[in-house]
Amino acid sequence: MSGTALDNPLVREYLRELETAFARLPAGQASELREQITAHITDALPRDASDEQVAAVLDRLGLPSELAAEAVAGATVDAPRGNAADRPRERAPRIWRNRWFWLAAAAIVAVIAVVATNLISAEAAPVLAVDGSSGWWYPQDSARQVDTSADGAEQTTVPIRSGQWQGFFVELFNESGQTQTVLGPAYGNGLPTAFVGASPPQGVISVSAPNREVDEGSDIFKGVRFALPGVIPAHQLRFLRVLWRSTTCLLAGGASGNDELALRVRVGWITRTEVISLGQGWFVAGPSTGKYADSGPYCQR
Repeated sequence: MSGTALDNPLVREYLRELETAFARLPAGQASELREQITAHITDALPRDASDEQVAAVLDRLGLPSELAAEAVAGATVDAPRGNAADRPRERAPRIWRNRWFWLAAAAIVAVIAVVATNLISAEAAPVLAVDGSSGWWYPQDSARQVDTSADGAEQTTVPIRSGQWQGFFVELFNESGQTQTVLGPAYGNGLPTAFVGASPPQGVISVSAPNREVDEGSDIFKGVRFALPGVIPAHQLRFLRVLWRSTTCLLAGGASGNDELALRVRVGWITRTEVISLGQGWFVAGPSTGKYADSGPYCQR
């Protein structure tokens, strides 16, 4: 990666959503908050930060919509009028002599301990991992895929079908001891970074529902329903399907793709961003055709 951390696709998408979320704030306040957040991202990330490092920093910042809501609600509470000396002194009840107080306090401490334990466990849970079957979703792509390997990296490539739906599926394993629920793409775009220009903008990400046993073979997805949110119980497998309509402009010999996805996942009582390694690169190769070709109106020179 070249440039600064602000050039990372995840950071750029986050800042775009921040701009939209802060539109309802006064201009001065919005500008000041944007500068503070941008400075924090720049200070927290090295220029060659990995997507995992970027996702961790953005996850700690919180969703742009949440930051905007906190800014809107951040009104200062008025202090009580008058001096303390002007107000009658109240005698505090000696509740510490009441055994029910101690029972209630013990119960509260126990609840806090349980909550803290669950939060720590969720934070430490391993991210979802690709393990098992994978392939191109449409038969016309599977029939024309070319698999390559270089320097230990695997890649599968198919010709781009301009203006048409393309996609792939991978099998995800939840190796943690807690249920993980895929809520959707992180920061509004979970597609591989090279497919940011795809239509619809966020692509179609879904997870197989456990309505039947998934068997290997030619009818592997017969009767299988895909949905979002997608629940993956502890130590179980589910299929993740990623679809997009290819509107990327590619020249002959050019290719576009990636080997990871950024997903928003709920684990226990927390929601976090997980950068999922796809196990190999998934690429489409040019040239684009029709209105998506180099001479078409959708290509930028």
